[in-house]
This record gives sequence, C-alpha cells and structure tokens, in this order.
Amino acid sequence: MSTKEHRHLLHKLEQFLPTLAAHHAGYKVVVEMVRQFEGVILDRLVRVLAREFIVLSQSPAGAMCLLDSLSSLPLELQQCLVHAYSDMSSSKQVVDHLTGHNSSLVFQSSLPLLDTSLLRSLVLLLSPGLASLAGHQTLFQMGEHAEHTD
Repeated sequence: MSTKEHRHLLHKLEQFLPTLAAHHAGYKVVVEMVRQFEGVILDRLVRVLAREFIVLSQSPAGAMCLLDSLSSLPLELQQCLVHAYSDMSSSKQVVDHLTGHNSSLVFQSSLPLLDTSLLRSLVLLLSPGLASLAGHQTLFQMGEHAEHTD
C-alpha cells in the first residue's frame, strides 16, 4: 500500500482503532498497521493507541496489541506510547494496573522504557497502596529498574 492509501485507511479507521485493538482478531489489523505505517501516519496511529493505553492493557487482545506494537515500534514511539503512564492519577489505578493479569504484562514490558521522572511519579502514586503489592513480582521488577535508572 502507498502512503496515500495508509493515510486514507487510518482516516477511515481512526475512530474505531481502540475497539479494533481490543478485539480478539481485530488487534492483529492494528498491529499490522503499526508494522506497515511510517512517519507522521505512524505517529498519529501511536497517539491514538497512547490515549487508550491503560484501558487497552486491561483486556487480553488489547494487551497483545500493545505488546506486539511495542516490539515493532522505534524507540521514540515506544516511549511515546508508554508515556500514557503519566496520565495515571491514583494509587488504586496504579495498583490495579500493576496487579491486573493483562496490564501487569504490559507494564513489565514497558518498564525498561520508563524514564526516571515517570518512574518516580508512579512510585509516589503507588506509595499508599504499597502494602497490597508486597512480594509481587511487578513491584520487585520496578524496584530493580529504579535501582538501575536512578
């Protein structure tokens, strides 16, 4: 497909991308778009996924879409996608994300992409709910990552 065809496809599907990304078969279409698109069209696609990152990470298909997309994206766009963690605003939201079956897998894969300031803000939000994560593998990995980045 040409760049023009990619642009047209994204225009037609943009409003449906979050639903498609969370669908058990549709997520494969989104992943293929991530693999095929380039430049500003890919940037736009990533921004749509980033807006729904936390919600998508909660469903099996959405999590697979994010994981497969992360592995296909250049580093700059991977970081753009995981920057969605900066939108988290409560301890409960962070704890639920870190302990959710699907979302914890997404978080563990995203962890190496988190910069120091984003990691700090998550730790601060997490503080009130820390007891509920005692001994949890994700908390251990988060601590290891913090040790290496800070």
